[in-house]
Amino acid sequence: MTDTSAPHGAKKRPAWTLGDRIRKARTEGGMGQADLAALLGLSEKTIARWEAGATQPDADGLMQIADATQVDPTWLLVGEA
Repeated sequence: MTDTSAPHGAKKRPAWTLGDRIRKARTEGGMGQADLAALLGLSEKTIARWEAGATQPDADGLMQIADATQVDPTWLLVGEA
């Protein structure tokens, strides 16, 4: 997570990346990377790369993550629901 700049005196809000939201959805769902990978039929390395921001899932992958973690797909993609 990185801080976004804010006007003097205003509070800064963290800028969550897609990888941050995938990690948050996974951990809030009580899953490890291996658990999510098994549910999606992918490697644990793929999940790790998504969470690190090295790669991103395609649209189908985003929907599968949202379904598996029971989060709103819009939140997962852009951070808003």
